[in-house]
Amino acid sequence: MRPDFSSLFKKAQKIGDNRLKLNDLDSADVRTLVEKKKTSIHLSLKRNVLSVQKTLAESK
Repeated sequence: MRPDFSSLFKKAQKIGDNRLKLNDLDSADVRTLVEKKKTSIHLSLKRNVLSVQKTLAESK
């Protein structure tokens, strides 16, 4: 059973392409992505805290 070199080559090429895309992002783009993620995490935590506070207030 011989390995299918063309499919292996295509997989390697795809991995290489993905690495190139990552390397093309400059640090400003990465910082923007991180800030967006931080903001979304912060907002979801805030929503959770508010809902817990509301539940506690209703249970009193």
